[in-house]
Amino acid sequence: MNRRIAIALLAAALAACSQKQPLAGPSGFSADLSTERFSCPSDATPEPGAVVQGGLEVNGYCLLDHVTVNDGIIVNPGGNVELESSLVSGGIVVSACGEIEVDLSDHPTGETSTINGDLKATAATDCPSGGFSDLDIWTARINGRLSISGSYLGGPTVCGNQITGNVVLDHVTSVHPFWLGDPDGVFGCPGNTIGGTLSVSNSLAVGVGRSLEVEANRVSGSVLLSASTLELNENTIGGGLRCSNGTVILLREPDDDPVGNTVRGANTCR
Repeated sequence: MNRRIAIALLAAALAACSQKQPLAGPSGFSADLSTERFSCPSDATPEPGAVVQGGLEVNGYCLLDHVTVNDGIIVNPGGNVELESSLVSGGIVVSACGEIEVDLSDHPTGETSTINGDLKATAATDCPSGGFSDLDIWTARINGRLSISGSYLGGPTVCGNQITGNVVLDHVTSVHPFWLGDPDGVFGCPGNTIGGTLSVSNSLAVGVGRSLEVEANRVSGSVLLSASTLELNENTIGGGLRCSNGTVILLREPDDDPVGNTVRGANTCR
């Protein structure tokens, strides 16, 4: 064989091998380093300490315990991702009829997950068999924006997180209460620290006696409320508080927490 042709073939073979070279976790789990997404659980479930490159696609129940994921996570309809003390770079997208839990089990121990990038969740009530929209995000650090929209049959919780960007609730409804902080409530949901603005539009809890609860959060920017019905109490707001388009702020029951917020800017919700 011509020496030059042999060298070219060898180089091509080495390049192909390097693209598919797996990175093993401590117990043998291999994460594909190619540009293709790894699927969990259909390909495998990453073991603690594993590093997944090229992104992760969730198509069933997927537990990520002390796992690093680069290039983001996509939760498909019917998928359910649980993050415990893990690191995700590239953000997370939760499709309608998908579920996400972040540090729901680990938060009492003080361990937490970090998400570098935006977290966007969309919910739906009309789901195929095996699909269900749910969202529980506890004590995580989100270096980006949190966006939530759609209709939940359950009671989503967003508790004790540090969120560097904006938080947006748009056309959110839930049959049970939606908790964006409620430290004195049934779940003891700590308030969140929000580095940007908090925007709530066209949102409410639709169940009898239920409400969208926004309590004990620290918001660096403004709080903008439009066409929504909610409880809003004990928040510290660095910017203004603005209500528009018929927003209703519900009064608390006499035996509940004190009402009111600390607002440094203009307040049109009085």
